[in-house]
Amino acid sequence: MNKIILLSAFMFLIIIGCSSAPETIPDNKQTTFLTNGIWLGMLPCADCEGIDYQLNLKNDFTFKQKSAYKGKSEELFIDEGNWSFVSDSIISVDGSDDRKLFLVTGKDLILLDQDGNRIESDFEEKYHLHKDPSTVSETNEVEEVKPVIAVQETIEMNWQHYQEKFLSGIDFIARGNEPNWNLEIDFEKLMSFATMDDIKINTPAVEGIKAQDSDVTLYRAKTDSGELVITVIRDNCEDNMSGEKFSYKVRVEAKKSADVNYKTFEGCGKFLYDMRLYDIYVMEEMTGFNLKKEKLMKGMPT
Repeated sequence: MNKIILLSAFMFLIIIGCSSAPETIPDNKQTTFLTNGIWLGMLPCADCEGIDYQLNLKNDFTFKQKSAYKGKSEELFIDEGNWSFVSDSIISVDGSDDRKLFLVTGKDLILLDQDGNRIESDFEEKYHLHKDPSTVSETNEVEEVKPVIAVQETIEMNWQHYQEKFLSGIDFIARGNEPNWNLEIDFEKLMSFATMDDIKINTPAVEGIKAQDSDVTLYRAKTDSGELVITVIRDNCEDNMSGEKFSYKVRVEAKKSADVNYKTFEGCGKFLYDMRLYDIYVMEEMTGFNLKKEKLMKGMPT
């Protein structure tokens, strides 16, 4: 796929749009990454009143966490380490003694089990961490307090993560839950599918087969490591854990070379584009004709 052509086409579509242009997204100096900041919660505890938990996710992908066991000890436990994305909506906080997985919902962080699934409990709300409203997303120390910087709701969830994926060559991403899986496609090079347990299959990119009577595309590939059959359906789709909305439903049938049967995974997907182009554009000239606002009934097109 020629990314230059796609980007040009994308800019052209934005320029000719006249009625539903998105709001302007602030530049990077004004917009902070949604995940960074201080998160607070009272986690369940088997032998105490609760774990008073504080997690500071820093913009250099390091973290600092504090834990206090209420009703059991006055000691404050502090740990530091690195955090990272294991999928588009799940982060891994890797401490010195343990690893925690959190689902990023935009408003909360939700503690997951070690397989990346929601913890079933009568006290599900106790696994939610809420962002400290007195801190901004970019925070270097737990004690640092700054005014909140508002982030427009039009910003796509984890847009910076998607931007990094796009710049690394990824054209299409998809994911699903229970079990958690992730698909990345670079249409010029590679298709990569992985689950959080035991499946990881990489194949060369293949040309999709489009259905004649519906907006469905099929990708079928086979290598020594396994086989992938990917069905991409143009239809609205919502992540049932994070609530993030996508434009495509995706079904992946995967089989490792040692397996006899395929395993089927269903989820949501989207095509990536350069988020730096996401803005308001004004058309001032068309085929040599200068557009003047006073000569147009409804003003300049945007």
